[in-house]
Amino acid sequence: MCHGAARRLCIAAQIWAVCHGVASNYKLAYDAAYGELSAGSLLSAMLLRQVLDEGVREVDYLTGDDHYKRDWMSHRRGRWGLVAFDPGTVRCFAQVALNRMGNRGQQLWREVRMPVRRTP
Repeated sequence: MCHGAARRLCIAAQIWAVCHGVASNYKLAYDAAYGELSAGSLLSAMLLRQVLDEGVREVDYLTGDDHYKRDWMSHRRGRWGLVAFDPGTVRCFAQVALNRMGNRGQQLWREVRMPVRRTP
């Protein structure tokens, strides 16, 4: 979605994929400086209309509980995952501990594997 006389200023963008009758919205973004224009919502409405007109039977906003998803979807579908570790290894204990810590554990794991180099 572009704005301005020359239409060279992009204020909203989305990445969708359509496959086997399902439209998946992978990424959306907008420039907060133009929030009063509701460009993200307008672009969502235009893209929803397009995929529904093309015969899509399902629209999936994928994972996450972002507030805007409630505005566009009629219901929430939960997702479950399974994590497995090899108890015969020492690494297993660290992985279990990090997994129990959730997002903070994942962040710690990345920091241990790829330490951030800071300049003095």
